[in-house]
Amino acid sequence: MKEAIRSFFAFVVYSLISKGISVPEPISWMVSNVLRAIYLRDLLKRLRINCVLDIGAHHGSYVKTLRRLGFTGHILSFEPNPHSFKLLSGLYSSDPLWKGRNIALGSRNTKMPFNLTELSDMSSLLTPKTANVSAIEDVEIKRLDAIADEMFTTIENPRVFLKVDTQGYDLEVIKGATGCIDIIQGFQSEISVVPLYEDMPHYLDSLRFYESMGFSLMNLFTVSRSPKKANVVEYDCLMARL
Repeated sequence: MKEAIRSFFAFVVYSLISKGISVPEPISWMVSNVLRAIYLRDLLKRLRINCVLDIGAHHGSYVKTLRRLGFTGHILSFEPNPHSFKLLSGLYSSDPLWKGRNIALGSRNTKMPFNLTELSDMSSLLTPKTANVSAIEDVEIKRLDAIADEMFTTIENPRVFLKVDTQGYDLEVIKGATGCIDIIQGFQSEISVVPLYEDMPHYLDSLRFYESMGFSLMNLFTVSRSPKKANVVEYDCLMARL
């Protein structure tokens, strides 16, 4: 019965395709986002994640998605942009298992200038190629392994998943987690085929480093394409320790 239904569905779909039926881009992206959300939900369950670190939290949309997907564990958000963090802090105050810190994560414990852009979701420790910098502020940066002990003291047997969206700085965040890598079961990172920031790593270099840390590539989802030629600009990669 299942095979018959599958065959019928395939027949209908390919018949529509052969007749030139096209799917509007908004619907295509909506379907893609639904499939990504389903995959993320299933991956978190498979890895038995009880704590998510939302690194580069911006205004908290990722956490909202996690809660809608049914994730009930601990969440700690990191956002260096003071203006974005002010909005973020108003959200997590109503969720007892969601906390936030107004710092950046990286490969060194230091301070660095942070580029605030007119579009706040493009703000970065790196210099953007496609966005205008409206202001620069110094922000505190910590290695993840330098603050891991204090973060996980109240979590029994932490199984951690990282969501890393730091506008070109993701690789540095993972480099700063080498001392606590054993509790990290998986992560989600934006990797760039076409660099949107100065000095950001190529996506293949990022993947090679992630694999050298003992993680396997689980899936790739397209984040953005060039509006002119439709080539891939960025991927979301999901990695896991198998």
